[in-house]
Amino acid sequence: MPGELTADSTRKVVTAMLWMTILSVMAFWLPIVGPLIAGFVGGRMLRRVDLALIAALLPALVAALLALFGWHYVPYPLAGALAGGDPLRAILFDSLPLLIGAVLGAVLP
Repeated sequence: MPGELTADSTRKVVTAMLWMTILSVMAFWLPIVGPLIAGFVGGRMLRRVDLALIAALLPALVAALLALFGWHYVPYPLAGALAGGDPLRAILFDSLPLLIGAVLGAVLP
């Protein structure tokens, strides 16, 4: 079935997530274009919008949770607020171009 997650599609999602992550890290100096290109490459690898969205959202969700949990374990209130707020904002702004690129890469021929 087209909407079913098989072992092969799971492997493709993990591979695309790794590519998206590596390309995003390598293109950190391009604020919007870098994640857009990384998402496009991952979407092209998967060729399915649902899998591309999963591959783009999972790393952002994991990073947001790590930043949120890290925020609570910083002993100083002001440092904790700064440590938790900035990564969450960066993840939010970095995830939107990644999602757009993933959908464009999956949809465009």
